[in-house]
Amino acid sequence: DVECKYFQLIPEFDCVECVEEHTISASTLNAYVSLKEFIEHTMSAFSNRPFLHPHLLPLWRLHMFQCPSVHQTVLLFRCHHCICDGITFGAIWQRLVDSDPDDAAPVGESEASRSSHPSSMSSLS
Repeated sequence: DVECKYFQLIPEFDCVECVEEHTISASTLNAYVSLKEFIEHTMSAFSNRPFLHPHLLPLWRLHMFQCPSVHQTVLLFRCHHCICDGITFGAIWQRLVDSDPDDAAPVGESEASRSSHPSSMSSLS
């Protein structure tokens, strides 16, 4: 048995409990100019929402928005600032996802040339 001073061990944790799936209808998207506008509106609505029961689950949530009418899936990941601040997480996330697999920077490519690749949000406008 390991003593843990900084993290609370959850013996029967299932990460599925922290993932919420949403299907966005065409009529919902039609209320916005673009998918990007919908995402920005949704992000602002989620950004200040407190975590429900933070003592029961980890301080992160993943929201998956399926948008069948535009053949897009959008992931919105929220985590408490004690896990990672927004700027740092944005940099991490940008390295994890690419808007187009063909645009992915080759392994070992310089930092300057990587920054010229489009962000995942650029293809949504």
